[in-house]
Amino acid sequence: MPARLPKGTPHIILEGGDLVLQVENTLYRLLRSHLALHSVTFKSVLGIPGGEGSDGQSDESPLELFQVKESDFNWWLDWIFHSSATQLYNFSEQQLYVILQLSDKFQSEDGIKFAIDHLALHDMPPLLRMSLGIKYRVQEWVRTAANQFMRQPVGSLSVEDFRQLGDIAHIIYRRHDELEDRRKSASLGPPSFRTSIGPASGCTPEAHTSCHNAWGSFWTRQVPKLLLHPDKAQVKVFDTVPMHLRL
Repeated sequence: MPARLPKGTPHIILEGGDLVLQVENTLYRLLRSHLALHSVTFKSVLGIPGGEGSDGQSDESPLELFQVKESDFNWWLDWIFHSSATQLYNFSEQQLYVILQLSDKFQSEDGIKFAIDHLALHDMPPLLRMSLGIKYRVQEWVRTAANQFMRQPVGSLSVEDFRQLGDIAHIIYRRHDELEDRRKSASLGPPSFRTSIGPASGCTPEAHTSCHNAWGSFWTRQVPKLLLHPDKAQVKVFDTVPMHLRL
């Protein structure tokens, strides 16, 4: 049983509340059915029959939630109270992190989904996006974060980044090396299509040779400077067929 709180302890009371919770030094009188609707944990705990005087039945014997901050619990309750009209209530990025963490703690699938859907609208740092994506099995976040890491030099990652990424850092580092080798190899010369791709129907050997030479000329003059550009973010992607390759 939790320690008796001093007289004058703050109360948060919901009309008709039949469950008394204690979070840090605040008492909450809430609806059991409301909490059970949004949380497997509460549904399981509240489904266990309790005798007279058991925790949660009165201010003198509240059900205490350990390792939960009062401010965080208030934000989680805000989500519950506005769950049917969330489009009218704007949660901050920090509040969404808290909703995600407590929803995971209390096994609230709809809370996890709500937080993930709304956090996706924010520009999260790649390290945070990666760690949350792994923890909550959001494959799109993992993929996006991995791509962000691949676009930046390995040297830009701090020791703390490597520590938090763990084995993933090794994969990223190895992939960087593989792509760098391919980039340098590709800049040496164009891949040949003379033998791998035969002439199209009606194309003479002379025309096919001309195509091959045009391809090599274009590659030699244009591609290496793009592949070897020191700022990979500036490398352009061709969205149209280059004039040199148009027949």
